[in-house]
This record gives sequence, structure tokens and C-alpha cells, in this order.
Amino acid sequence: MRIAPNRRWVIVPAAMMLIPLLPLKLPFAYYALLRLAVCGAAGFLAFDRWRRERNLAWALAGLAVIYNPVIPLHLGRQALWDPINIIGALLLLFAATR
Repeated sequence: MRIAPNRRWVIVPAAMMLIPLLPLKLPFAYYALLRLAVCGAAGFLAFDRWRRERNLAWALAGLAVIYNPVIPLHLGRQALWDPINIIGALLLLFAATR
């Protein structure tokens, strides 16, 4: 699977989702930027995929809702966010290859 040249920007929010898996103390501003980047990328890809792949578009829309910066979803502990970050990064990369 290759990422199309016009979709390579998706690598940035996907990588940003994997950085919190490292044992680092990240500032609150990083998580705010992460929410903005992932919500924007997932929303754009969902809109782009709507006509061709509705199931993928719904999954991306769900990811955008989880990461929306306006009404944040607070799951608390990092252990709850880790699987969401991994699945979300893979979903973004998968959508960029289609």
C-alpha cells in the first residue's frame, strides 16, 4: 500500500497520535494541537471518502468526533487513550492509501 502524493500530509497527524505512547511528559498545548490536527484530517478524509466508501467515511467521522477540539471527550487516564491513538493512526494511514 502506497500513500498517494497528495495525501502524504496525513502522516503528520498519524505520527502525532503515536508520540503520546512514548514515556514523555507532554504539555497540554500538544494535546490541543493533536485534537485540532486529527479532527481536521479525519473530517477532511471523511468528506472526501463519503461518495465512494461510506463505512470508511463513518469511521473517520467517528474519529473526528472523538478528537474534536470544541467539545473535547475526556477519557481521563492515558491507558484509555493509547488504543484509540493506535487505531486512529492506522485508520488515517489506511484512508490515505485508498
